[in-house]
Amino acid sequence: MDSAWPVAEALPTDSNAIASLLALSWTSPFAILQFGHLEHSALVAIIAPRIADQSRLRSINFDIIRHPDTQEVLSVAQWSSHPAELHCPYEDLEEAEERQSFEDEIYRKTLPKGCNKNLIMNFTVGLRDLRRRVLHNRKHYMLENLATHTKHRRKGLASQLVNRISYKADSENALVYLDTASDNHSAISMYSRLGFMEQNRHTLEDVSTFPGAEGSESHDNPTSCPYEANNSLDLHACFDPATYFGDLDQKIENGQALEVIGPYDPTEEEPPSARVAILRPGFVKAESLIAQQVVQYLLTAISNLKRSQPSSELSHMEERTKKLLAPKYGSPVIVGVRGLAGKGKTSLINAVLSVDGLAFTSSGSVGTYVPVEYIPLGDQEAPYGFEFRMFSLEDSQKCIRMHWEDYFAGVLAGDTDEMDESDAADLVKPARDAFLALFSDLLDFESEEKADAFLSRAESVDDSKVLTKLLKWTQEKHNKLTHITRKQPFFTHTISDLADLMEPYVQTASSPHFEGCGGFGPDSSVWPLVKLGRQRVRLAETYIKRCRVTVVVDEIKRAGDNESLKQSIYEAWRRRREDSIGDEPSCKAPLLLDEEALMSTLKTHRMTMDQKIRKINSQLKEPKNRKTQSLRHSLGDEKERYERKRILIEARSRQVKSNLRTWFRDKTGLKEPLVVFCVSTTRYMDLIREDDDRTLMHLPDFTAEGTEIVALRRHLYTLIRKRGQEQSMINYYRQVKHLLNEMSLACTGFKPMYKRDHLLKFIHDTHDSFPDQCRRHRETYMKCLQPVLDIFGSSMKEWLRKAERTCDKWGNYNANSYWTFLKREGVHKRPTKNKEDWSRTLLEYAIEDLEPLLNALCTKGCSTFATELIHAFHEKMDDMDRDLRYNLDQTSIKLFSEFFDNIQLQNKAIEDLVRTVVGNLKDGLLKMSHQATSLKGKGSPFGRYMKQTYIAVMQAYPPRTGKAGVHNNRRAMFKNAVIDQASGPYLAVKQHIEVQANALLLTSNSELKKGCDEIFEKIYYNFDQICPVQEDDGFRALERGKELKKDIDEAKSILEGPAKEALLSAGIKVT
Repeated sequence: MDSAWPVAEALPTDSNAIASLLALSWTSPFAILQFGHLEHSALVAIIAPRIADQSRLRSINFDIIRHPDTQEVLSVAQWSSHPAELHCPYEDLEEAEERQSFEDEIYRKTLPKGCNKNLIMNFTVGLRDLRRRVLHNRKHYMLENLATHTKHRRKGLASQLVNRISYKADSENALVYLDTASDNHSAISMYSRLGFMEQNRHTLEDVSTFPGAEGSESHDNPTSCPYEANNSLDLHACFDPATYFGDLDQKIENGQALEVIGPYDPTEEEPPSARVAILRPGFVKAESLIAQQVVQYLLTAISNLKRSQPSSELSHMEERTKKLLAPKYGSPVIVGVRGLAGKGKTSLINAVLSVDGLAFTSSGSVGTYVPVEYIPLGDQEAPYGFEFRMFSLEDSQKCIRMHWEDYFAGVLAGDTDEMDESDAADLVKPARDAFLALFSDLLDFESEEKADAFLSRAESVDDSKVLTKLLKWTQEKHNKLTHITRKQPFFTHTISDLADLMEPYVQTASSPHFEGCGGFGPDSSVWPLVKLGRQRVRLAETYIKRCRVTVVVDEIKRAGDNESLKQSIYEAWRRRREDSIGDEPSCKAPLLLDEEALMSTLKTHRMTMDQKIRKINSQLKEPKNRKTQSLRHSLGDEKERYERKRILIEARSRQVKSNLRTWFRDKTGLKEPLVVFCVSTTRYMDLIREDDDRTLMHLPDFTAEGTEIVALRRHLYTLIRKRGQEQSMINYYRQVKHLLNEMSLACTGFKPMYKRDHLLKFIHDTHDSFPDQCRRHRETYMKCLQPVLDIFGSSMKEWLRKAERTCDKWGNYNANSYWTFLKREGVHKRPTKNKEDWSRTLLEYAIEDLEPLLNALCTKGCSTFATELIHAFHEKMDDMDRDLRYNLDQTSIKLFSEFFDNIQLQNKAIEDLVRTVVGNLKDGLLKMSHQATSLKGKGSPFGRYMKQTYIAVMQAYPPRTGKAGVHNNRRAMFKNAVIDQASGPYLAVKQHIEVQANALLLTSNSELKKGCDEIFEKIYYNFDQICPVQEDDGFRALERGKELKKDIDEAKSILEGPAKEALLSAGIKVT
């Protein structure tokens, strides 16, 4: 029988015969819809080269059955093997998706002209997804193709080929997978007979959406997508092909296509002056005019007059003028960059600053140094500096003691009852690594074996034979390091010199050499003094609290559903709720891959490029252009590659941004979007370096704009606004104007008395009414706090019920795990389980109810408090102004005109005072709210209570007590402490809020009173000028006043003329 003929592996020379068999089987209507009506020989010519290439791959096999006499190939089965791990261990999800997309793109290009590429690719991707859903990454063999010569069908040849691989799969405990058309009844019958079972189906619902081959009109109208794209494509994502090919055409004609393109120059970027007033020329001009031609001019005039005619009044004017030589801006905006180890923090810093090698980058598995602070050095001769801020000796020894306790518990304690193997491994390795790094210059730590031998001498965790020596050696290291740091900071002229200075302090240092001090040994590093997780986190949190803006860095893979990333973003937002999260105009909706043909920009580009290609093809007929034919032919391939890759990258970025913004909007309830940048630091750094291979014919896949580093840098520029320069300049203008008005009053000459005491009473009464206004509005604001306190009465019982059920669940953990959770303050990852944080879980029960009320208190409450208080103060000031005018006749009012102008300026000053004080109140309330809803930092009442609880339980029931029921006692004590309504963690949060809020309001009251007193001192002074106790009618006073008045009027003309116009040109309106 034919079925007895042996099965053999195909040879590369069999590719034509195999192609012929496969071509004979591709005659179904669906195959014709895909490839069109092709002659058998034409189809063989297309398939054969691909089969020849595949036959050389180890993962693909072609089993064949030959005719024993003619050696003709009668039947063929194409198999591919797939191990359990579909992705390489070093390949993340994003890279796998991108690789698959590019492989699909290559496959698409290999498809013959005239075939329906859209249909083929759609069906291929659909089948691949179906296979993934069915197999779930399990090891399997897949039947790719099966064909038998028409004259030898129904003789069991195909079954013989299938059975061969089935036997092999059974021996390896692997699956066998295949797919076939639902109308191929004979094949389905055979597969069922051989033991195959249908698992799932993939159906093309409407093949009419793929009506023609590529090149027909239908190609411009692909399948519609259920999602809508409301925004046009951002053409800065990658290279704009239209511009690229236009330049390439011109360069080819000029013979410049292979000229090297220089590096990207970030200094040529235009700053975002349209959005930041300080970056506009008018702002700088106004600052210079006011400071130099108004204040400095006036100070010079006063100083000259004082030398010839000294007086106390001129001294007072001089002192007041010196204080206004420059505007007072807010403190610099500190931007914090945070993220886990190896996520790209230092790479991002290098890219944003466009300085190659400024920050050390890690290997991706360990952090280099934490934290690092970058500050501008100004105009110093050496542009780079480095200063190391180390732990105190007490904290350094505390780090080593913690490492020793972890090492002893994991290796030497022998307490199998309290420590499982995974816990021990988690504790021992970091501790051993720290000892080997810090003490590697000592004989006892030359190797891991010697270190273990030395440490094993300890009989207890407090054994002086080991612990005392470790602490002593740590002190010696610390003393040497202190000696070095006294010479800090170091300044250098080059990045490489800076790197040499910083290298010993980073964890990746291999052979550190400390500048100016030896004795650490060739391989000794100081990173353990700051690397211990608990100390490192505490130190980083201390720094991050100082930051006005936090940039959270993570990898793009699975960024949309990365819970740790989301938690970091949320924590950063909770610290600074008053800041705008983002107002970037480039925020767009997600773009889907199959929407590319719907984008009008791409349609226009396609038409342009088709016209260009036709024009080029016509020019190729001319003899003078034939020598560039190879370059011209590459245009078509390059056009599609750039276009498709651009869409792929853009789509991925938009999907990540959309996922994170949707999550953030739902989490916080904010309307403004979260600012998200999908950056490529590696690609950007490549662009700013010299590269001899970068030409128009070999362009990189990104522009500088496409890496989004430029967009991120522009966004960071806009953060300058948070420093408050615009408001500071407005205040500066008002202060100078106010000073000029005061001086003008003093120079006018003697004034009649005008019922001085009667007029002064109106000012005194207004001043005395301000404290009462503050008290009444403070009491009103306290009513906003009441709902926050009331929620504890209405919801605490429910929180405690949830907490009790959760504590019972944790109580079911075994004694080993429970003890580990207590020791690690509730944070631990059990084997095969997700990481848990007990304190965070318990706090979340309250946050859900508490946080919206705290947000309202900090935002709406503070805003209403400021508005109402300003309105009340304005009413009192207006009443005072009206009463003063009512008691003056028209002539007197004219003489008092500048005094009344100054009252309006002081009214503005009161408004600024209230906003500043309420702003400080808001900052304090935000800090209080963060402490109340966070576990980090000493100020967290919940975290402090839980920490004390963990310690108390461990002290009450330590390990190896020998008592029965220790585990039961531990969990009972812990549960009782958590659900104690009279003194539990939730009550600690309530007391914290109540105490802190009252303290902040009292502080605000004091600041308001002090500020109002200072403002009224100026009002009294101005009143004394216009209505003095004793008139100064001396000749010298009159002459001095007239002389200075000219200079004051000149300064006023500059302030209210060119300076005011310059501010208007910068978008700042002043009155």
